Amino acid sequence: MAVKKNRILIFLFIFIFLASIVFSATQTISVVEEPATQEQQKTFWQIIKPFVIAGVIILVILGGLVWLTIWLVKKIKEGKDIWFKISKDKKHLCRMHRDKYRINAFFRFRKNCPIKIYYVNDSHIHSKTVGNYRGHYISKDGNITMMFNYRRKWLIFPRNDLLIINSKKDVVISRKEVKDDGKKKEVVIISEVIPLPKNIVSFNPDEIILNAYSIDIDYRSEFFVPVLKDKDGNVINLALPAYESMKQTAIEGYLYDQTDDFVKVTKKSIDLNPLIRGVNKISDSSSSIESGQQTMNKGA
Repeated sequence: MAVKKNRILIFLFIFIFLASIVFSATQTISVVEEPATQEQQKTFWQIIKPFVIAGVIILVILGGLVWLTIWLVKKIKEGKDIWFKISKDKKHLCRMHRDKYRINAFFRFRKNCPIKIYYVNDSHIHSKTVGNYRGHYISKDGNITMMFNYRRKWLIFPRNDLLIINSKKDVVISRKEVKDDGKKKEVVIISEVIPLPKNIVSFNPDEIILNAYSIDIDYRSEFFVPVLKDKDGNVINLALPAYESMKQTAIEGYLYDQTDDFVKVTKKSIDLNPLIRGVNKISDSSSSIESGQQTMNKGA
């Protein structure tokens, strides 16, 4: 009986083993292959992106260098040319005091308030637009300084020019003359009072009117001045009174700068001079000794 049971177990084991082999053989084995990795195609933006970033960086650096160069040139010119400094300050004051309602655009400056000249010729009234308003103020030299646009800088940016309009009743012009009476020569300063025209400019809500024949430029200062005529038809040169009124301001500024520079140079030369520094040290030490002796005497 035990032998039969062992045989039965062996047959069962063999049957199960063979059945498992047959079952595995009848099954279809499917192998899943991973798809080959396809290379991703780059877009046009991904190709040009590094070049665009490099170009932007180069443009920013070049723009900074150009701006720094222009700024340095202006600073050097401002220190050497007093008229350039006066022009810069006057433009700043015109922006400060301007009538904002007269300005409607920056690049398209012709939309701003027009500046027109009116004059009578052969019993006919003529008018023309000579520029567009940018700002104005009344300066301490007795003139109305008006900033206006009529041309462009670098064909893009509006250029700011200055128009100097007299608002004083008269101007005193001094000149030197040499008088020779046969015995001695003497230099005499003669002051001449020249009356000036009135009501040259009128500020209307929609336009600014100049009672003048035209405007002209003074090449010494690059300021514009209105051109007028008297009753006899002679041209009145307003550049001279405008120049005389601003000359004193220029002289005061120049003398102040020269005095300030002289004081700075003198102080620096004193600090660098070893002899003067030695004298100052000796005087400081002697004064400290004297003060110490006085303190000891008081304590005794």
